[in-house]
Amino acid sequence: MKRTLVTGLLFVLFGMLYAQSNSLREVVSIVRPVYSESTVKFLESYSDRLKKQGYDSLSVQMKRYAKGNSFGSGFAYINPTDSQTYILTNSHVVVQAQYVNVEFVLEDQSVKTFANCKIVSVDFENDLALVSLPQGVKLDRTLALSSQKAEDAEDVFTAGYPGLADKASWQLGKGIVSNANIHLDGWIPTKNSIIQHTAQIDPGSSGGPLLRRNPNAPRGFEIIGMNTWKVRDRENANFSIHASIIKNFIETYLKGDNKMSKESLQKQAQDFIGVAKDGYKPILPFVSYEYISRITIDKFFELYRATTTEIRKEVKSQFEEKYPIEAVRVIISSIIATNIAKKNLTFESIENFTTNGPVVVNMKDGDKTIKTTWVPDQGSWRISNMESVKFEDDRIFKIDNNFGYSGSVTYVTNSDMKHDNFSYIEILTQRTIATFYTTGLGYCSGQLFNTPSDSEDNNYTEIRGLELHNGAQLPLKIGLVHIVPYLRLLGGLDLGSDFVFAVHYGYRLGLEADVHLSGNTYLLTGIGIRNRYYFLETTDMRTTNSLSFFVGISY
Repeated sequence: MKRTLVTGLLFVLFGMLYAQSNSLREVVSIVRPVYSESTVKFLESYSDRLKKQGYDSLSVQMKRYAKGNSFGSGFAYINPTDSQTYILTNSHVVVQAQYVNVEFVLEDQSVKTFANCKIVSVDFENDLALVSLPQGVKLDRTLALSSQKAEDAEDVFTAGYPGLADKASWQLGKGIVSNANIHLDGWIPTKNSIIQHTAQIDPGSSGGPLLRRNPNAPRGFEIIGMNTWKVRDRENANFSIHASIIKNFIETYLKGDNKMSKESLQKQAQDFIGVAKDGYKPILPFVSYEYISRITIDKFFELYRATTTEIRKEVKSQFEEKYPIEAVRVIISSIIATNIAKKNLTFESIENFTTNGPVVVNMKDGDKTIKTTWVPDQGSWRISNMESVKFEDDRIFKIDNNFGYSGSVTYVTNSDMKHDNFSYIEILTQRTIATFYTTGLGYCSGQLFNTPSDSEDNNYTEIRGLELHNGAQLPLKIGLVHIVPYLRLLGGLDLGSDFVFAVHYGYRLGLEADVHLSGNTYLLTGIGIRNRYYFLETTDMRTTNSLSFFVGISY
């Protein structure tokens, strides 16, 4: 009898948990980023570039990412003043989005979707974002943010939609608070303490609520945090943002402190000036998606090659974490930081203010006025152009430190400069080791003049050979064309008529005119003088001087 009673109670408790977990689905959502046209174009271009370079799996991953297959979690909040419904989530869930789609998967597996919802506020430091649902949307019994702090060892629950078989799948997890106030400065962006707990968090859980039971609260739970981070090489080390931080974030927005007013624009511009000399990282939150959208994939790789080791490391990190657009933001921020490092900026004035932007903000550097353009972006003013920062070099003539390619195929014809009707062809492969140094391998075939100088006959030898070449070059950019003087040292082995072998060395000196097509692809044309010396000869071959003409393509 007791055993039956215990079993029955277990079924009742399980049924209550199941019912509550289903009811939570009405207020805990899937959050899907919707990318702008320029973002999608960039991601697809990057995917194509990865495929050409042989990274097929990364290419497919990036292509899927461009199609909007990423997602996170969120939960509903109703403003008690005007009953407007919002979704709270992590800023890293929506960081590259123009809008978001919000989905509620109900008990009967039907899906309630709100498309193209506006991101109205973002707090990068605390990894928070606020999304506004359409006017008039009403959700019953949304979860309340608790005013009571988390305590060590208390039971907690995570709710959200981590990925399972590439799809968002509902998950209600249970664990305990293992550290109610932990500081992880340097590892995560926030300087505030966070909650460490053992309830399940998986990719896709980000932005979902951390809950404690409260029978008097709507749906039997109240929110004590937002699930945000986890440590992969430790067991059950999961982290959430305190409810008090979330509450402050909402109240700041609702008070209008960060809405699109002229005063907020001036404050944002002054904040930008205040961190302008502190390196690229403080500038990151000020860079708009409009600024990012103007950077093509080719320009991105050009800027990447020209930047510092520190910036390249950070860019690679962003790509590894699947934030390619943030990688572009890092590049832009680093260039702005370098440009204004020696300037003493002060705020001057705002021109032609409109809440929809763009708006010109004038800054002063001594007696010089620097114009900047600002636009509304994810609930904040962000910079979309800075007059003194140029991504395109307007110099007509310059040494191009970014010139180079991973490989090329070139067709070369060589004509003997001392004897008519004697020539040979070459097929060369070449790659840039560094901007000013190259290496490659060539195959040659043709006729080689080999008659002694005191003979009246014109004898020649048919040759086939392989040749290594290493050299230096100086790429000069003149408009759209690169003029590249070069000197290459040669060494190789030839097989002549009647199986005669000869080893040779020499040099080729010349000039290329290369037209940039896209990425690392150039149309290669040029002329050169080639000098070859033969030794270990079994025939009476001579030094040859040839005039070379070539055409090729790099990749």
